Amino acid sequence: MKSGSTFIARVLALYFDAERIEPVPYWGRLEQHLDEHLLEPYLDRDFVIQMHLRPHVPNVEIIRQQNLSVVYVWRNLGDVIVSFDDHVCNEDHRNPVCYIHDRARYAAMPVQERYFYLIQHAVPWYIGFYLSWRGIRPDLPVIETHYEDLAADPFAYFSSVIRALGRPLDEARLRGLLATRPAGTRFNKGVNRRSATLLSDDNKHLIEAMLRSHCEDLSELLNELPWRGERTGARRWTLGRLVKMGR
Repeated sequence: MKSGSTFIARVLALYFDAERIEPVPYWGRLEQHLDEHLLEPYLDRDFVIQMHLRPHVPNVEIIRQQNLSVVYVWRNLGDVIVSFDDHVCNEDHRNPVCYIHDRARYAAMPVQERYFYLIQHAVPWYIGFYLSWRGIRPDLPVIETHYEDLAADPFAYFSSVIRALGRPLDEARLRGLLATRPAGTRFNKGVNRRSATLLSDDNKHLIEAMLRSHCEDLSELLNELPWRGERTGARRWTLGRLVKMGR
């Protein structure tokens, strides 16, 4: 959620001339799961699915059985909070990450209070998502990517993903797609490190305290926070896309 996934899915679908499908309810305040019966009509062609998918056993079994390629994108928690607030205020508040009943009441709060609310109620969802994928990773190969790389250099980002999917890179085609910016991508600011200046010191400390106090080692998530000035190469994910390429 708020990691550029709609933009990534649309670009990949256009590049591969693949169908972009949504065989699950997108909102409805539901966690998203793969449904093999809904996937069945598309299994004879290339397709791209953009989902906020947890690696529950049924989901992992479908990924394996249908030979789906999994592309994950991760974004630091500080910048996610800032972008999530933009999304709630300007687009939609109905999502499974953090339930907000009255958007008008939420939007009327001072901005740092909104950030405080999201840190308290959304960050636990992201931590759970991160840990569940960290636990499944040895058994399910994925293509790991980072939003920060997408925002810094979209051409290099997509070039890496296309090659990782085992397909040849058509540089002219990719540059043309990125130059026209496909419609309906919902790509917000596309700026790294926003939270370093937009979050108050109290809210920065709150995120750090939540990560430090967790029973699991979340030092990777802590160290990559923009105001800490560190970046590690072994980071994980908050969002995924599923790509089915021709057999």
